[in-house]
Amino acid sequence: MGESNYGESLNEFKKEPRRTIHSFHRYFGKLIPGIPAFAIETFTKPGGVVLDPFSGSGTSVVEARERGRAGIGIDLNPLASFVAKVKTTPIDESKLKTTLSDLVANFSLTSLTEELEDPYVVNLDHWFREEVKSELLILRSLIRSIPEDDVRDFYLAVFSAFIRGVSNADPQHVFPGYSKRMRALDEAGRTIDVEKAF
Repeated sequence: MGESNYGESLNEFKKEPRRTIHSFHRYFGKLIPGIPAFAIETFTKPGGVVLDPFSGSGTSVVEARERGRAGIGIDLNPLASFVAKVKTTPIDESKLKTTLSDLVANFSLTSLTEELEDPYVVNLDHWFREEVKSELLILRSLIRSIPEDDVRDFYLAVFSAFIRGVSNADPQHVFPGYSKRMRALDEAGRTIDVEKAF
């Protein structure tokens, strides 16, 4: 392919439908999947190795594996590395469904009076209502008790992905903040359903 065709080819890759796995976890600075897909298809061969030394949440690694290459990702951010690991670990769907059913059933049966230690989070009570915090601690405890590592990691990543949605942070803002809009919604009786959100 001549260099003059790279732009056209890249635009074609950007038009491809995105794999749903790329929407698994909100992570700032994600690549458009078509960009690494273009580079992988253009500059590597099936069976080759793709290294992304700043892999973020694993877009390049996912695209490499989906395109028949070994994908290796490295990132300084532990959350990014964790999300990338979960996104690239195959898990039997039936195990995930069974585990989800168990989590929901056990969550409904667990008393909110159960004493669970609050994690150290700066301004935890600012970010979460007391009842929401209690439900999140129960859910986290149930997830941590999942015996299979890969399934447990999957649900910990799900927990990480949805937790902002049940917090006091305004979802309309990129950076978290308990905005005037959210305070007004709370004063008007905003409800938060942790189980449903999960």
